[in-house]
Amino acid sequence: MSVETPAMAAVMFVRIDAPRRHQQELLALLDARGADLKQVERQRDRVIVRAEIAPARAQGVAAEVARVAGDAAQVLSWPLRRPRAGTHRSA
Repeated sequence: MSVETPAMAAVMFVRIDAPRRHQQELLALLDARGADLKQVERQRDRVIVRAEIAPARAQGVAAEVARVAGDAAQVLSWPLRRPRAGTHRSA
């Protein structure tokens, strides 16, 4: 018996650490790019946003965050899942 599983979509994890006063602009930026918000954490005068986003939509996020929050923000991103070619068959 074989089971086919569909290919996984590629996803990037994005973590933004910025001054809290920019929270609404940053959330709007991510929403406009179709990001899936995972967590919004407030720490004193900072906000940390964690989200998942398609790689094509993630390009330029750091530049946009810098435009909104300047040098006071930090953006980290890395691949969370990589796509498999076609479908995967297992027995």
